Amino acid sequence: MSDPNGFYERGKSGLSVRYVLGIVGLAGVASSLSAIVLLYYQLQIVPGAATTLLLTGGVVTLLANVLSVFAFWFVYAVVIHLLAMGITEGSMLSVPEGSFRRLSLFVGCGFLPDVLAGINKAVATFLTVRTVFATAEPSELDASVLAASLQGATAMRMTVAVTAVILLWRGFIWAFAVKHAYDIELRTAGAIAAVPTVCSVLLTVLVFNARLLGL
Repeated sequence: MSDPNGFYERGKSGLSVRYVLGIVGLAGVASSLSAIVLLYYQLQIVPGAATTLLLTGGVVTLLANVLSVFAFWFVYAVVIHLLAMGITEGSMLSVPEGSFRRLSLFVGCGFLPDVLAGINKAVATFLTVRTVFATAEPSELDASVLAASLQGATAMRMTVAVTAVILLWRGFIWAFAVKHAYDIELRTAGAIAAVPTVCSVLLTVLVFNARLLGL
């Protein structure tokens, strides 16, 4: 995605649905990496009887993370499409026939930077939890202590900042996705893409602050 303008220009001739599903699925898996890291360390300290319960809960959480990315993909595509229709209605612009399908595929490709966000969060989680294990005996730890260690940790704070930058990058990519999906000016496309992008950044910050406050 170093050249989103050229990528989407070529994508007008047709993008493979499997290709886009692979990108979104990879983003979903990446978003689960930090949970996998945390689960790995939690399994080392929980009593044997609780292992099955914790593992089951972990698997459910991982699946929910992956599915949530697909859900956000659909929601963002719908929001962008509705915004495009609202802006073009009553103007000289028009939404091309069948553009929602093309937009959906283009928006899905924009999730590629989310893979980096997931890897970054996983690394931060690993460094934070490993520090906890290095400063305390395993017998003194429990699953809640590990989870609490992530709240307010410097590495996790940095992760939020990095994720926000990556989301802005995704918004930049989406601007070109909207431009080529509807054949409209980049300025208009950027304004449309800015709405879900800003919402994504705000949601990321709010969720982190809520966890920090124990809400």
